[in-house]
Amino acid sequence: MSALATTLQASFTDRLVRQRQVSPNTVQSCRDTLRLLLVFASEQYGKAPGKLGIDDLDAPVIGAFLDHLEHERQNGVRTRNARLAAIRSPFRYAALRHPEHAATIERVVLRNDRLLCDTGAALRHLTHAGERRGTDRKNGGLSDRSEVGSPLPFA
Repeated sequence: MSALATTLQASFTDRLVRQRQVSPNTVQSCRDTLRLLLVFASEQYGKAPGKLGIDDLDAPVIGAFLDHLEHERQNGVRTRNARLAAIRSPFRYAALRHPEHAATIERVVLRNDRLLCDTGAALRHLTHAGERRGTDRKNGGLSDRSEVGSPLPFA
């Protein structure tokens, strides 16, 4: 058994079930995500899923997998975020048990090349919040704009 296989198994039995006491639905969701990831990675490398190692699941493969979910499987942002959280969990667990893979694990856990939300929609929502509520008479509805760092029209 590879270090990846034993770590994934232990992250389920030890971390999720025993330590975190998550619901069976959460365990099932994490399991499904990791199954999809392992199948995807095994197709990328031409290896059986059981032969994959921790270093095979590096940040570029995770990124390609998340893109695959969005474009090929038509998953939305929320599903993508849930899948990324399910991937990060066993990698955080692995960080303490496999320091020899620290560089790969760090790149996956700290993966930040894409924000975890639809930023365009989030910014539009915040900038137009005052208009939706009705104009704030005190400052012209601009308090929400200041939260997202937009310049205020003060001289």
